[in-house]
Amino acid sequence: MKKIIPLSLAALAWLATPSARAWNYNVGDLLLVFRQTGASDVEFDLGTVSNYLGHANGYTATVTGWNPTLVTSTFASTTNLNGFPNLTGVSVALIAAASTPQTAWLSGAEPNTTAYTVGASAWTSSLYNVINAVGNRPAFYNIAAATNANSTATNAYVVSTGSLASYDSTVSGGTITGIQDISQLGGKSAFTVEATIPADLDFWAISPSSANPKPADQLVGRFELGTNGVLTFIAGPRASSLQGVARSGNVSTVQFTTTVGNTYTLAHTNKLTAPVATWPVDTTTVIGDGNVDTISHTNAGSAEFYEVIAH
Repeated sequence: MKKIIPLSLAALAWLATPSARAWNYNVGDLLLVFRQTGASDVEFDLGTVSNYLGHANGYTATVTGWNPTLVTSTFASTTNLNGFPNLTGVSVALIAAASTPQTAWLSGAEPNTTAYTVGASAWTSSLYNVINAVGNRPAFYNIAAATNANSTATNAYVVSTGSLASYDSTVSGGTITGIQDISQLGGKSAFTVEATIPADLDFWAISPSSANPKPADQLVGRFELGTNGVLTFIAGPRASSLQGVARSGNVSTVQFTTTVGNTYTLAHTNKLTAPVATWPVDTTTVIGDGNVDTISHTNAGSAEFYEVIAH
């Protein structure tokens, strides 16, 4: 990542101001879901997912508008070393879906090395329908409970996993067939969408496509959630790490980690005193595939230093 973008006062306003409504899901809202075997599900509507889109790489913000205390009180059997409840071991997922344009957004708990796109019909019957069912069912099955959970002006819902309105029941088609099935959105996702806290989740945008080969998913950014209840959003790809440099003649081949779908370029210099932002950048680009990839650079033979830039 090139740099951290300072958080503006306007951005702080939309992230820090909780919604004063009861459960009132709209298509395109981002849902924050907590679950654990043997306990009720806790669901929050964080408002439109567009709040997390289109930011410069490195943009960072603390996400509020949800109630960590409500989560810890629901999963009170989970305690830290001092005997006070925290979020350790609770599973978390973030999901959203919109029809215009057709896009689903899923948190991802594992490396994604392949494109995950389907045809429009399959996308609607799987990702779009199940995500919106998670959002709509609380109000449909139990409006009073959804309202009563709104004790801190947060759009929140606590429900038994056995209820048809629960996340567990909705994504598993009402069967609750197993942890693995639930963790992959009832088999609708090709990857695990939830992680246990402390969690570090990628955030993927997935759209239907008829192209062959299908385009790769788009990595919007990632969410980090600590056991202390601090949820942070970071926009853009993860920083790449150098894995090695091989040299043959006057050509250096730089190896580095990639994330599928992101673009990488190579900056270089023979003067470490120069700021990285001023280093020359090769015109060669590489589209990440989730593996260790390479860029080759020709120089005059003097010692050089390299920086891989993710776009």
